[in-house]
Amino acid sequence: MIRTILWIGFVVSVVFFYVQHSKFKDAGVSDIEDYEYAASSDALQILESWEKAGLVKNVKVTIYYDFVFIVIYLLLMIGCSNDQVTLERNIVLNSLLRINIGLAPIVALLDLSENLILLHNITPSNSHIYSSWVTLTKFTLAYWIVALWIISNLKTRIVYKVQSSAAS
Repeated sequence: MIRTILWIGFVVSVVFFYVQHSKFKDAGVSDIEDYEYAASSDALQILESWEKAGLVKNVKVTIYYDFVFIVIYLLLMIGCSNDQVTLERNIVLNSLLRINIGLAPIVALLDLSENLILLHNITPSNSHIYSSWVTLTKFTLAYWIVALWIISNLKTRIVYKVQSSAAS
């Protein structure tokens, strides 16, 4: 039941972020992802374009919503990796899945740090803190976790089908 609620929350979040992204695209300005990787001078130009387009409030709402999303994806990453650990018979993949369980909170902490940096950066009186390394590390670890889970999941399903066919 909880896993279903988390998956629904995940889908709702993806839709929310897509709608928010569309607002930036429709206004013809850079989105939050561009801002995350921007150098100080570029970040200032992006922030000014958001102000002119009236999108700074949308940026803040998106960042605040991302705090909720962090909890959702953290629990899903840990839960899915833990479930797959119980099914995975390959020692290497099983060990990597166990490492994923420890990496998921690191991804969440990086995302939390990134959000705090972004909130700091969109305040006009504050100096710009470069967040691209935090963002890049977060996405790299998150994609690693998801890719490993998918690989193990597909491998487990294929092995199960082969074993089921052989038993028949």
